[in-house]
Amino acid sequence: MGKITFLAMSIWANLGVLAIVAAFLPARCDDQPGFCTGTLEILDG
Repeated sequence: MGKITFLAMSIWANLGVLAIVAAFLPARCDDQPGFCTGTLEILDG
């Protein structure tokens, strides 16, 4: 039970981080295209 709860919390935390990153990416992409592509590569890899 504890492991399942921890896993669920980890997934929600990751979704929250991705949502924050996605919210900030558009503004950063305009100023720093290299930063945008680099971040996407890190998220994928």
